[in-house]
Amino acid sequence: MQIFKLLMQKIELPQGYSFVKADEEKDAQRMTEMNNRKDFKHNEVLLRRMPYALVKQDDNNEPIAFELLDPSGIFRLQYTHPNHRGQGLGNAVERKLARKALKLEMIPYKFVEVDNTNVIEASLRCPYWTRWEHNGQSVEINVLKPAGEI
Repeated sequence: MQIFKLLMQKIELPQGYSFVKADEEKDAQRMTEMNNRKDFKHNEVLLRRMPYALVKQDDNNEPIAFELLDPSGIFRLQYTHPNHRGQGLGNAVERKLARKALKLEMIPYKFVEVDNTNVIEASLRCPYWTRWEHNGQSVEINVLKPAGEI
């Protein structure tokens, strides 16, 4: 039922914004800078080989909102530029990417940091996301990062 709801929803962007094809190297660099992550090469490979959703303003070639799909099916690097938030762009890229994943017969999923209450609340209101629960409690997964270079 969730998949049907997602596939039936029309994805509209506000006037002046469009879904676009990425300039893989340039956009991967900008996405990496905007997210303060040091995984440029990983982002570039994902843009080249995996589905993604990217929105730019019609009069500007800078990424405004985007999300990438990891080969495991996890959504990653969702971002909307602060000057463009509150217009539904993040929701639009998420739905666009979910459709692309479903067409590849991948079940989309995402991790949300426990302190990112805005995204958690929005996801709970959304008709096509569910939260993984056990005994009535949300399941939390700890992701560890190396403290230094390995």
